[in-house]
Amino acid sequence: DFWLADQLTSLVPVLLDFHYFVCFYITNDSWMQADRSVFADATKCVDRVTTLRPIVACLPCWFRFAQCLRRYRDTKEAFPHLANAAKYSTTFFVLIFSSLHFTYKSDYKNTSENPFFYLWILASIVSSVYSYTWDIKMDWGLFDQKAG
Repeated sequence: DFWLADQLTSLVPVLLDFHYFVCFYITNDSWMQADRSVFADATKCVDRVTTLRPIVACLPCWFRFAQCLRRYRDTKEAFPHLANAAKYSTTFFVLIFSSLHFTYKSDYKNTSENPFFYLWILASIVSSVYSYTWDIKMDWGLFDQKAG
């Protein structure tokens, strides 16, 4: 179950692309015609289901987050289990601020006026740095003098 949840966290972009693929070809009656108007309205599959995409993106990280908490409960070892859970929790903030930025983008003339844009960027940086550091140190064992 840990392996599968780990794989799903890497497959989030694929799952979101598959959702778009299905929506695009199901909702466009004239997609086989050489009509450019089909592609002019290509964003409707993203705009129409603004709540589904964050949920799909969040579920794999939620599964890993819950697994890390479960491992902590079973072993009572805060490190690495709670630190790993914190890594997955950073994804929640990225998704929340990204969704809020998208939801309220019409309320602002420019993206730079939207406060959720800056929170999204900050959360993305924190999540990326945390995940990258975890991968380098814990998963790959680099910079670990005790490793092999």
